[in-house]
This record gives sequence, structure tokens and C-alpha cells, in this order.
Amino acid sequence: MGDLIGFLLVIPVLALIAVGFHYLLSNRILAIVIPTLVVPLLLPIIDYFTLGYIDPFTIIAVINVAILMLVISVLVSVFFKKHRQVKEQGL
Repeated sequence: MGDLIGFLLVIPVLALIAVGFHYLLSNRILAIVIPTLVVPLLLPIIDYFTLGYIDPFTIIAVINVAILMLVISVLVSVFFKKHRQVKEQGL
């Protein structure tokens, strides 16, 4: 049960990060690629500061978060593209 709660807490955080990058960057590809690369690379740093060492399973977490971040960034990108198209049309 604890893993499920942790997973459900990670998704909104990743979505907020994706929304932030899409809000700041108008280039759609960069807004997808940058958070997909940056967020998973922060995990070993956070792991080191919380545990004092890098856990051997951190690489699995990095891969999982990279995949999740990619999927979430693409989904957020679709909504931002639609919003920008409507804004350009003046509706």
C-alpha cells in the first residue's frame, strides 16, 4: 500500500514540473526533452543527500522516472499545443 501512495504522489509532482517547463518554454520539443533528462538525473543527488550513499537500485528508479516524465511531458504538451492554437486563433 505504501508503494501505491508514493506512486500516486509522484505523478502530480511530475505533472507540475512538466507544466512549468511547458509554460516557460515555447519550443515543444525542448519542453519535453529537458524535464525528461533533468528530473531523473536529480534522483541520485536526492538519494545521496537523504541516505548518505547512492542506493544500488537508484538506476531502476531513474529509468522509471524518465519513462514517466516522458509520457507526462508528452501529454502536457498536447494540452499546451491545443491551448496555444486556440490563443492564436483568438477564440
